Amino acid sequence: MNLLSNTCYTLLRDPTRWQMLHDDPSLSARVVEEDLRYDAPVQGMFRTTTEDVEIHGVMLPAGARVFVAFGAANRDERIFAHPERFDPWRLNADQHLTFGHGIHYCLGAPFVRLQAPLALEILVQRLPDAHLVPAPTLTYLPSLLNRALQHLQVCWGASGQAHGQYPGAFAARSTQTITPRKAGTV
Repeated sequence: MNLLSNTCYTLLRDPTRWQMLHDDPSLSARVVEEDLRYDAPVQGMFRTTTEDVEIHGVMLPAGARVFVAFGAANRDERIFAHPERFDPWRLNADQHLTFGHGIHYCLGAPFVRLQAPLALEILVQRLPDAHLVPAPTLTYLPSLLNRALQHLQVCWGASGQAHGQYPGAFAARSTQTITPRKAGTV
């Protein structure tokens, strides 16, 4: 859910992105892969060193707890040109570390890569004129590990400028706040 809400937010901040995906749903896998890099739902994990190791001149003894910041690694300009930009055509987007690496690679990664693009395709096809509510209030769950919106306020409905509202507003038939469910709730 966090991946979908983060990706929807990335797309809806620039309405041309949402429209691009609506016009060409075949881009959904590229969009998801790039958003896994750009706005990873898991920002890092704690690990324990199994032996003494030196990293950039700092000696870490065996048994030291370290926080591996995937989110920071996914913005490394030595790997990704213009890492602050969302670019679905990025050729090396799949080199992100969102799913970990080596023996710590996420077993669910293939499922996410299958499920998330399908869910995104369905969303953009069913809600072609979706947009963020004007001046959305964004709050993230207080977590060191996860980057998760508490709410994503989205409108959809009749396109065009609403009467009596500010330029660029939409007359919305529906406004929804998407709230991720807590673990264990139905």
